[in-house]
Amino acid sequence: MLQDNTAQYQRDPRTGALLLTAQNRPIPITTDGIEIDRLIYRKLGARISKQYDGFYPSLNATLNLTPNLLGRLGLARTLGRPDFGNIMGATNVNQIDFNPDSSATGSALGTITTKNPGLTPWTAQSLDVRLEHYSAGGGELSLGFYRKQIKNFFATRNFLATADFLQGVGLGEEFVDYQVNAPGNVNGIAHINGYEVNVSQLLSFFTRAPLARHFRVFANATLVRTRGPQEADFRGFTPKMINWGFFYNRHPIAFNARWTLVGKKRVGTVAAGNLGAAGWNYQQERLRLDASLDYRLNRNYALYATGRNVFNNRDSNESYALGSPRYVKFAAEGEYGVTFQVGVKGNF
Repeated sequence: MLQDNTAQYQRDPRTGALLLTAQNRPIPITTDGIEIDRLIYRKLGARISKQYDGFYPSLNATLNLTPNLLGRLGLARTLGRPDFGNIMGATNVNQIDFNPDSSATGSALGTITTKNPGLTPWTAQSLDVRLEHYSAGGGELSLGFYRKQIKNFFATRNFLATADFLQGVGLGEEFVDYQVNAPGNVNGIAHINGYEVNVSQLLSFFTRAPLARHFRVFANATLVRTRGPQEADFRGFTPKMINWGFFYNRHPIAFNARWTLVGKKRVGTVAAGNLGAAGWNYQQERLRLDASLDYRLNRNYALYATGRNVFNNRDSNESYALGSPRYVKFAAEGEYGVTFQVGVKGNF
């Protein structure tokens, strides 16, 4: 869908320039609202064809260091395609300055908000190493590290429209020097380093208490560090994720409790007009408890109940820029309730 807000105005048939009143205002083609919408919105108004290819080898190896200890290595050159919503979608054109003698450029002249059909997939050189230890009682301890060096990383960029870019989104050269807001590729290399640890063990490994053999405890953590050009868009990357909990299994009852701690992360940009300087919206660190209970009635049937966010913990968001005082950071807080499910399960 192409949305051209200037299509509702009359143009000179020879030059394509907008016809203006004595007050330098454009002259509407019609005042009928339905007809105006038909002029502004053009279905399938932009078309483009693009292809890409490459060579993406990978190597995976496992080494048995001891009967209970494994080492794993992974090397790969990988490809990351952009989301469909970043390459296809509506294009919104908004002209600000209608004076034909004006020398304005950028947002003072007009704005174009669009997707980018020419967005190039990112490529990464990836390394993944792990050590895994398995105990005789069915326990596991693993440590891992991964690293990605990413070229053509994605970002939302602001730039002045060029003739080549306008051709790619189905617009004419009369929109050259408009300010464009669109996804783009970042020059330079973005780095993502991740550290992982996972522990799972029967409680009887730690104590001889008779009840311990019915419990299994577990914990895992992932820590991610990102580094790259300033405009690289790392929104959505969770720098810290920790899970821990336990399973209890003693016929006819099976119970599972899992706590999840999600670290603070960026979720979106905030315009300078709102904060005094360009900043980010952050989702604050949050803790959740999810639980499930199964009660076996017989060989074929069981009752079950599950609960998500059992303690109804709230979500909190902050919006701030570098140097913002603490008292302006709070943005929103949401309470979404507890989700429960109960039912009957059957095996046949």
